[in-house]
Amino acid sequence: MLRAGFARVDITPPINVWLSGYAARTSPAVGIHDELRATALVLSYDEQKAAIVALDLIGLDFATVDSIRKLSSEWAGVSDEALIINCSHTHSGPMVSRLRAMGDVNRAYVETLPMRVATAIKLAHDNLKPAKILLGVCEGAIGINRRERKPDGSIQIGRNPEGPVDPNVYVLRVENESGATMGIVVHHAAHAVVLGPNNLLVSADYPGAAVRAIERAFGDGTIAMFLQGCCGNINANREKGTFEECERIGTALAGAALRAASFATEVEPTPIVAKRRMLQLPLMSPPSKDELREMMQSYRRDLDEARRSGDKVRERLATAMLNWTEEVIKLTRSRRASLKQQFEMSALRVGNLAILGLSGEVFIEYALSIRSSSPFRETFVLGYTNGCIGYVPTASAYDEGGYEIDMAYKYYGTLMLAPDCEKLILSEAESLLNELSAHK
Repeated sequence: MLRAGFARVDITPPINVWLSGYAARTSPAVGIHDELRATALVLSYDEQKAAIVALDLIGLDFATVDSIRKLSSEWAGVSDEALIINCSHTHSGPMVSRLRAMGDVNRAYVETLPMRVATAIKLAHDNLKPAKILLGVCEGAIGINRRERKPDGSIQIGRNPEGPVDPNVYVLRVENESGATMGIVVHHAAHAVVLGPNNLLVSADYPGAAVRAIERAFGDGTIAMFLQGCCGNINANREKGTFEECERIGTALAGAALRAASFATEVEPTPIVAKRRMLQLPLMSPPSKDELREMMQSYRRDLDEARRSGDKVRERLATAMLNWTEEVIKLTRSRRASLKQQFEMSALRVGNLAILGLSGEVFIEYALSIRSSSPFRETFVLGYTNGCIGYVPTASAYDEGGYEIDMAYKYYGTLMLAPDCEKLILSEAESLLNELSAHK
C-alpha cells in the first residue's frame, strides 16, 4: 500500500543576512516580506521510503546535503538514494554556501538548516497515511528564454522569445483514502528572479506566491510545494520586478497548476525505486600564465579605482575576481593533470512516474531531451537538486558565449565545465532511467 505524508518547517533567516543571487546588492537584508519554507513529502510503499523536499533557497552545497541525509536517515529511515532536495533558486533568500561577490554566509543560520530540513522530513514521515498519487500536465509557461542575441552578435541576459522553454506545468495531486487532497506538488522551470538586486527583503519570489495561491484555492489544510526545473537559461517573464508582479506571476502559475490538478489521473502504485550517481565532469583548461597575469593586473586596477571612488559593489566584485584568479594560479601550480567536478544525479520512480534531480543550473534543453527519451509516462527533470555546482550549458552554447559560460563559474568555483559534459550527462540520465524502468 502506498502511503504519503506532508509537513512544513519555517526556514526564514533573520534580517541582516546577505541575500544571494546578485552581486549588485548594496547591503544585507533589511526585512522580511514573506516566509521561506522547507516543505517535505514522504512516500512509503511496504518497506521502501522516499522523501522529496522543496526549499525556498538559492541552492545547497554537497556538505549541507550530506548533513541533511544523515539526519533524514536517522530520524525517518530515508536512505541517501531516496532523498530528493530541490531548491527553488529564489534570489531573495539567504547565502547558504560561498558565491564570490555576493556577501558573507551566516554560519549560525547554515548550521541549523540541516536540522530544520530534517525536521520537516520527520514530521512528514510521522504524518504518513494511505494515499494515491495523480499526475496532471497543463500548458502555462511563466518563463522566457533569457539568452538574447545583441546586434553585435554577443549573447546577454535578456529576452529571447524564439529560444526553447518547457511550456508545461506538471502537478502531482496526493489524495487520502476518502479522496480529499492532502497536498499538491508543482513542477516548472523558470529562474526565481522576479525581484531584482534592489530588493533587500527576504522573499520566496514567485514560487512562494504560487504555493500560497494554490493552498488558498484548495483550503482544508492542503499543503503545496514547488519543484524547480532546469531553468539555467530561463527567467521568469518579469517586467517591473515588484512584489505585485511576484503575486501576478505566481498566481498565473497556480492557475495552470490548478487546471492540471483538476484533470490529473492516477499514477500506478508500484514499489518505490531510487538510484543515485556521482559523475566526475571534465573541466576546461585554465588560462595561460600570461592571461592570468593580465587578469590579475586588470582586477587590481579595478579594485584601486573602486576604493578611490567609494564604489562598494565594484570593490566587492574586483576583490572576488582577484580571489578567483589567485585560486586558479594555485590550481595551475599544483599541476593537476585531470581536472574534474563532481555532479550528482538522483532518480526516483513511483509507478510510471520518474523524478530525476540534477545538481546544477542546468539549461532547459537537457530536460526536454531527457523527457523525450524517457521510458516513463512522465519524467520530472529538476535542477538545483542535492547540491548546485553552477551552470551546466549545452555544448552548442559554448561557441555563443554569454554570462552562463564566460562569467558565472567565477562566482561558483575555479574553472568552467567542458562542453563534453552534455554528452556525459545525457548518456548517464538515459542509463539511469532505463535502470529504474527495468526494475521489477
